[in-house]
Amino acid sequence: MQIQYTKKLNNKGVFGIIRRFCNYIDPRLTEHGSHVAYIISRMLQDTGKYSKHELRDICFLAQLHDIGAYKTEEISRMLQFETDDIWDHSFYGYLFIRYFSPLKELAPAVLLHHITWNFLEQGDEPSTKLKDLSQILHIADRIDVSMSLEKRSWEETLQLITQGTNNVFAPQIVDLAAKLNFKDSIENEWRKDSKYFDFLTSIPLSEEETTEYLKMLVFIIDFRSHYTVTHTITTTSISYELGKLLSLNEDQLCVSPY
Repeated sequence: MQIQYTKKLNNKGVFGIIRRFCNYIDPRLTEHGSHVAYIISRMLQDTGKYSKHELRDICFLAQLHDIGAYKTEEISRMLQFETDDIWDHSFYGYLFIRYFSPLKELAPAVLLHHITWNFLEQGDEPSTKLKDLSQILHIADRIDVSMSLEKRSWEETLQLITQGTNNVFAPQIVDLAAKLNFKDSIENEWRKDSKYFDFLTSIPLSEEETTEYLKMLVFIIDFRSHYTVTHTITTTSISYELGKLLSLNEDQLCVSPY
């Protein structure tokens, strides 16, 4: 049965709803995700490597990339320039994107978005495109933390990023970052950039995509608590594996058990 009310929602409406739901977890996640999405849009908009549809989806992914940081103390540890504890929020974020969003093909980039380049480049998986995307998320994430949280200037932040070239960060992605030039805070530039918001709303979501994003919001609320998120993730993962044993097709497997 078609859900008719989705016809009245456009990109702006869906994006706004997602931001408000993320605020229920912690407003810092929403602000950080918005900044990272904006940084990425500026890094990629003139490269010609991504279609407008792909770039829109990458910006949506960036808004959600730290959704796995469901605990306040995890968010506090995450918002540091360097951290030894990267796996919890990366892993849960990957599972969330993989099972509960329309962006499942991009989920590996969330899983790997804190992995250093010298390690990431050695593996055969994932694809080169996903490796690049994980590094784009990594660098944009670090730029926002450096400037918005640690109050470094753009020049100081770029120097810090450049020092990690070939070790922490992929040189081709550092080159993209080096073309940026933030004259003001990321928050101020993001809010004043009307072209960015026009871009996000210029490519309409299909009714199916809109419905999938609205379904996703149900699970965002679960990420307020360690217990609810663990229950949601494990129930869905077990159901998925049981379905594979029953030879269900991919469309059937991706139907939520809730």
